[in-house]
Amino acid sequence: SLSTCDLFKVGLGEKVDINPPEIAITSPINGAYATGNVTVTGTVSDDLGVSTVTVYANGQAYPAVIANGTWSVTLPVQSKAGAGTGLPEGKTTISAVAIDQAGKTRTAETVVNVDNAGPFVLLTVPQGYGSAASTYTGYIDFKGETWDPSPISKVEVVVIDSTTKAEIKRKE
Repeated sequence: SLSTCDLFKVGLGEKVDINPPEIAITSPINGAYATGNVTVTGTVSDDLGVSTVTVYANGQAYPAVIANGTWSVTLPVQSKAGAGTGLPEGKTTISAVAIDQAGKTRTAETVVNVDNAGPFVLLTVPQGYGSAASTYTGYIDFKGETWDPSPISKVEVVVIDSTTKAEIKRKE
């Protein structure tokens, strides 16, 4: 009999998930410079709940820890250039993908500049080294160039006495 059959139910049934989750990367900000391992943090939300947040960088996937609408994960850096699966020296795109309970996804991206190597310094004046070095008296003008992916905030020149190996301090 149709009256005992449960073919149809009246009502809307389960809540339908129409929207994907919301996700944002709050740190590091886009274009930031980073040294050491890079901790990536952000916010995530969804009306029915978030299942996972996975961060992708340099071809690797890193599962994030989710708690109270925030998430975080620490990404390792390569121990030396080209070695290992961590973040390489230089510009890297980091993607964070949120998946909700219904399987819908949304992605956020940021770019980070990893800089774990020291700057390059080229001293061009005064010229001379070792036995061919000149002897200077009075003031010495130094000229050179520096380069680093990160902004260079300060350059210090230290002069060491070749005989005593002591640092020569400028008299004020």
